[in-house]
Amino acid sequence: HIDCAMRGQGVLVSIGCVAIVATSRWFEWHGIAERLFICLALVARVHPTLRASAPLTTVRPTPLVPAPLNLSVGIAPACKPKATPLCVAVCLAGLQRDFTASVIQQGLRRNFHQAGYEYFLSMEAPLDLAGLFVGRHTVGQVAKQDNRPGRGGCPAGTRMSRQLIVYVRKFVGCHQLMLERERRLGFSYSFVVRMRPDFTFSTPFPAPSGILQRVGVDVVFMDDQFALARRSSAEDILISPARAYSECHGPANWSHACGKEITTRNLNYSPCCPMGLSMVYRKHIKFKTFEFRHSVPGLRRCTLLQIRSKATTPKKCEKPL
Repeated sequence: HIDCAMRGQGVLVSIGCVAIVATSRWFEWHGIAERLFICLALVARVHPTLRASAPLTTVRPTPLVPAPLNLSVGIAPACKPKATPLCVAVCLAGLQRDFTASVIQQGLRRNFHQAGYEYFLSMEAPLDLAGLFVGRHTVGQVAKQDNRPGRGGCPAGTRMSRQLIVYVRKFVGCHQLMLERERRLGFSYSFVVRMRPDFTFSTPFPAPSGILQRVGVDVVFMDDQFALARRSSAEDILISPARAYSECHGPANWSHACGKEITTRNLNYSPCCPMGLSMVYRKHIKFKTFEFRHSVPGLRRCTLLQIRSKATTPKKCEKPL
């Protein structure tokens, strides 16, 4: 508790600040110290005597702001009245890079998109989608991101690639927008796909239901770059990564992520893709992680191509722009 009325400005202000700190679920995303600064900033706005001595008007407590949903795009026939396997929420999250390039847009149109797919975009900032194939099927964009870097390294006996925290936080905005669209329009998606914006597809990509059925799991990862899941596991690929990459993990969690026994001797490096650590919070969910350049059952090798505008010697499954 902080006495926000420390200059004798009244009990009501103090009570209001305590209520903000204690009851707002939204602020659970932030540390306690940041909540207190927000509290002081609010008091500074109300009380000129405090504003002069505590200029906190630059506090920006909102790291992630969903833009208004595009409700002009009605519910796809594949989703209503009863959702079919083609009622799919697609999260395009990460750096924009070459997302607007025709090779990416045409790959989405020819080899990925199916009737019933709806797109949520979470990049550096909302895009002008005019003239892009994906524009007519996009139902939401995240307006502002949390770009705070991850905190330092991990103690001995644990490991995590925390430098990717800014990237995985972008997934959360897709989840918020998806839930809001479902609530506002009264339906639920059947499957969820998450991928980076700098991907295209060289050959037809099957519906998520087919891949999950072939692999026999609820969630499939392709490194940290692509994922698909049943709707019931949406949080595993959109929410849990931000938590997993913000924490340090010991042998027990790495063993679950890698599907094999991991000891502290194996943690001088990442023994498998860290994205699998997203699954340690709900260990009953079946999942499988594939390396990006290895084929997933039912897919041709390099069906997913990463477009590299500055690639002079592209790696396997990469293509220069």
